Amino acid sequence: MGQHVRIIGKRLSGRTTILRGLITSLESSGVQVIQATGGNTLNGQIGYAIDQVAAAVNTELGARSVFSMVEALSQEITPGSVLALDNVHNMDALSLQVISEVRERIGIRIVATELVGRSRVADLSPVWPETLIWVPDLDLTNCALLAHHVLGGPVDTRLLSLVYSKSGGNAGLVVALLESARSAGLTEKRNGVWISTTGYLWNEHLSALLDGLLCDLSEDERDLLISLATEGPLSIEVLQQRSSDKTLRRLFELRFITRVGYEEPWLAQVWPLILSARFQRANPYYAETLPGKSQRAISANSSLVQPAHDPSAGSGLAYLARTFANHERTTIDQSFRTWQAEPTTSNALRYLDIALGSEEERLNILNVFNASLSEGPLSDRNDVILYYRYTQWLLLVERDREQATTLIAALAVTSNQWSSGVSSMFRFLEAFNGAPVYESDVDDPGEDADDLCHSSRLGLDLIRGDLPSIREKLAKTKNRPGLKKVRTYIEPAVLSLEGRVKDSIELAEAYRKDALTRFDRVSYLNLSYTIALGALYLGDDQLLSNTLSEASIIGRPGIVFSPVYGAILTLKAMESNVQGHPLLRDDLLREAKAVSPMLGPFLGMGAESMLGYFELDEYADHFDQSMAEHVMRRVNLGYYPGAIQSAVMALTSQWGSQIVVALEKAFDVAPLGAYTNIVQAARLLEDGNAQAANDWARTLPEYAEEWHLIEQLWGSAIRNAAHYGNHSYATELQSGFPRELAPRALEGSEPENTSIDRLSKRERQVGLLAEELSNPEIAERLHISKRTVENHISNALRKTESRDRVELSGRIRTAFPNSGD
Repeated sequence: MGQHVRIIGKRLSGRTTILRGLITSLESSGVQVIQATGGNTLNGQIGYAIDQVAAAVNTELGARSVFSMVEALSQEITPGSVLALDNVHNMDALSLQVISEVRERIGIRIVATELVGRSRVADLSPVWPETLIWVPDLDLTNCALLAHHVLGGPVDTRLLSLVYSKSGGNAGLVVALLESARSAGLTEKRNGVWISTTGYLWNEHLSALLDGLLCDLSEDERDLLISLATEGPLSIEVLQQRSSDKTLRRLFELRFITRVGYEEPWLAQVWPLILSARFQRANPYYAETLPGKSQRAISANSSLVQPAHDPSAGSGLAYLARTFANHERTTIDQSFRTWQAEPTTSNALRYLDIALGSEEERLNILNVFNASLSEGPLSDRNDVILYYRYTQWLLLVERDREQATTLIAALAVTSNQWSSGVSSMFRFLEAFNGAPVYESDVDDPGEDADDLCHSSRLGLDLIRGDLPSIREKLAKTKNRPGLKKVRTYIEPAVLSLEGRVKDSIELAEAYRKDALTRFDRVSYLNLSYTIALGALYLGDDQLLSNTLSEASIIGRPGIVFSPVYGAILTLKAMESNVQGHPLLRDDLLREAKAVSPMLGPFLGMGAESMLGYFELDEYADHFDQSMAEHVMRRVNLGYYPGAIQSAVMALTSQWGSQIVVALEKAFDVAPLGAYTNIVQAARLLEDGNAQAANDWARTLPEYAEEWHLIEQLWGSAIRNAAHYGNHSYATELQSGFPRELAPRALEGSEPENTSIDRLSKRERQVGLLAEELSNPEIAERLHISKRTVENHISNALRKTESRDRVELSGRIRTAFPNSGD
């Protein structure tokens, strides 16, 4: 390190942790590090910090003049040392003046931490070259990893949403929230996963910690913050009326207040959000309120509230999570009380529409069903929907398909006029959760049919990828207001499958914005899924990451669309796998499996197939067969778009002839416009004529939306050819392609020189451990399955022609001496 370093962040952000890491690294390199720390109670003690420096170098400072202290320290400190100053903002001016003079005289380097908004540049001015390290709040991925580490196990998304929304990603608060909630019994480990037992995290253990965050505030600053915490979010105009511009500006600078709206007039909220709970419970008005009931002002003005998308402020995701959670809690409680006061079918439906899927509401849901269901014929449409909700409960929560099917059959006898609608919706429900879709399921129900029939047929058509039929049904039912919500799901999805992916994303984002103002979790999630698939198609990693985070943080949307939520979690698992976070990947897949079918109709719905994708992606033969079988299972179930999506995703990762055949079979049944050129590219690459493939690629227009996936296919084919020694074909494919291929797409396509060179990184890892550990032990250490370990060892023995595991480990250790690092 040849320069000065300044680490700036908020309280509890981890500034000191980063400093300690730098100190450890420097000391391990043989550099002398001299440490001093500023403390809150020592601000007025003149010379306290410089006394620490003197003690560290075994020097006594006599006279307290700047000159004498500089002289004494300059003689004892070697120029190659590093001075580590923690919490410079709390150090006295004399100490900083002396340190500054010593730095100038002997050139000692300084690593310092300071609190944002409390700079001491007047006393310890920056000296070039200086590296400025801003300590940001954790993003959702790192918050999940930290939560897993703190609790020692996977954390479900609902609990993670609570933690992230209240802490805003502040590392210290994440730890404090989780540890205090566990101590207070607000979380528990159920089926190997940590969950929230109450839906809130506040407990009195947090009071002292949160009060400590505010210890540096003036009385005016603290009063304004408490006012905002107990009443907010509030408009900036209201805050300006209650305080001076100086006070308001100071709280923004210290980041105790952050903007939460991007429309005028915009709102401001206290930050971090857990401070709201702290002061609401200190305020007598809120003393008797239950968690989640205190944000009445937000619900009343929900149309004005929009989440911020400013990553530097860090409030967007946290605010999104909080507003959805608060609205859900308030709506559930209000609708249940309304039903208790007047237990009508319509009131029961209002409650069930929002409460179904909430584990905390299980007993209330059963009470509503028991009191509302009747044994006689259904009298009106509300009765029909109530019974449909009950079949959802039986099928998706109780997992009692037999009783659900019996109920549907009984309705056909007792209420024949309604049986068609309920049966249609039940068929969609089953198909969405892993049952096959038959051509007879999607017959046109006729214009006189109920909206239930039409919406279910549209959903089943989408599962089968029958876009012409969907367009025809949409045209016939365009004047039906009861289908308005269904159309918002269907229209963007159809645009995407037709090949107008950018138009699809634009439309879905417009609909999603409207869903946000209504706190419509189901619509928001479905539209987010469409946007995420579009981003994946276009290769827009930032849009994909943002959308997945936004969709996952709002939580599971009831029970019907749980497979969509599972798909979001699966796609986030894919993202975590690419980012090198296998622990988070496995946590996400575990939760996805709990809410998704074994095999669902669209990409990501069915975590079992993803497990094979992650475990076998380095082994062409096993991967090709496994993924081709997975694609064909979807074809046989009638899930044609999902089959095509899965095949394309597999081919971009690892080329396989069997996958190409499966892709063609799926496309022959459902020739989706978005994949016409993709399938053609796969056919040409599989034919092995590089000239023909490259000539065809040059015919594609520059603006074609397929370019990202086609480039991925080219890279996969090049890697595959190089892997099997067909380097001339790989070179011709690469040199003749009309675009420059990204280095990541070509990774592993270089010629292999020896048998050891043919090993993948994972094969080397497993092979290196094979001498000392058993297969189960290796699987546990590397967070992979036992079957994967067996495949790795088998392939490594074959590639290197080693006699046994001992010889394999020895050869890897000799060829790659740093493999164990």
